[in-house]
Amino acid sequence: MPASVVARKPKTIVLQIEVPIESGNMLDLEDGLQRALNEAGQLGTKELLELFEPPNKDPIVVNQQKWSYKGKVLKRYETMYGCVPMERSVYQGGRGGVTLAPLDLRTGIVGSATPKFAKTLAWKYSQMPAPAVKEDFANQPSKNSV
Repeated sequence: MPASVVARKPKTIVLQIEVPIESGNMLDLEDGLQRALNEAGQLGTKELLELFEPPNKDPIVVNQQKWSYKGKVLKRYETMYGCVPMERSVYQGGRGGVTLAPLDLRTGIVGSATPKFAKTLAWKYSQMPAPAVKEDFANQPSKNSV
């Protein structure tokens, strides 16, 4: 794995990357560097998202309604660095029905996109035709899907 978390401190996360240098072709080397940076970005984003997870399974109150912990559910978050799968806590009101994920509320997730990815995507769509936006993301070494 080219990227790893080497330390977690109270105010920082330390990431380390390994960049392959097997090719003499500069374009391939740059693509390898970008892949390693994107992997570090995915890893770092997951670490940052986990900061917004509830610290325990105690009930929470949202809009004057009590919500009880129901477990963890896998969600795939779209980021500037690629897709980040993560299990996050979900809560449900006393009457059942819809569930709520505090992490999504606290971080400003838009659908399944992180705020930075949503902001970038919205800007691109406002400046470029949709096929050009899709091509732009397809040409990136990350694995974002639009």
